[in-house]
Amino acid sequence: MASPLTASTTTDHHVRLWFDPVCPWCWVTYQWLREVRANHALRIDLSLMSLAFLNEGRPEVPDKYKAPTARSLQIVRVIAAAESTAGSGVLEPMYDSLGKYLHVDRGRDFELANRMALSAAGLETTLAHAAGTTEHDDLLRSATRTSVSSVGPDVGTPIVEFNGTALFGPILSRIPRGQKAVDLFESLTTIASYPHFFELKRQRTEDPHLGESRDGAAG
Repeated sequence: MASPLTASTTTDHHVRLWFDPVCPWCWVTYQWLREVRANHALRIDLSLMSLAFLNEGRPEVPDKYKAPTARSLQIVRVIAAAESTAGSGVLEPMYDSLGKYLHVDRGRDFELANRMALSAAGLETTLAHAAGTTEHDDLLRSATRTSVSSVGPDVGTPIVEFNGTALFGPILSRIPRGQKAVDLFESLTTIASYPHFFELKRQRTEDPHLGESRDGAAG
């Protein structure tokens, strides 16, 4: 078994997660990263992207994915407006709130989800009006291009940057806990550190088990 990460060995570890909050696979990856951070020192930066804009003009994307991601613009537009207003510090509380509502509680009222997320970030809920505007669409398109350019085309979310090297994934169906979470993190940081590594893949055999958030709500 890999040795546990300690505060002294992880202070230089930094990950960036490119996320669209409607993606359940991304939520599982985020919960895994939070599990690592809860046990050991780890810096997690969040960056917003949009699956709706990513899927524009991609006929190979199945229709069953296009409809929900297109609707997700109602959420990512509000997050973009909040970040533009108050800075990147709002991303984590908003994603925590949205992920719990959408994936753990299986909520589908996007207007309610936006108001709850804004409140969680300490912002006025009047910013929820951004869901119906295109004011921040250029910013979202640019952020999405940036996320994809870090790994190459034909990917989605999650994209995780490990100490400066971005990979598509990991795609996890269940949230690793405790030492298993740490062992996986150590393995992937090692893989990412090798400049000639490119791809590993196998068929998915189950849907994501969204489990529970670290704040305890069971799913």
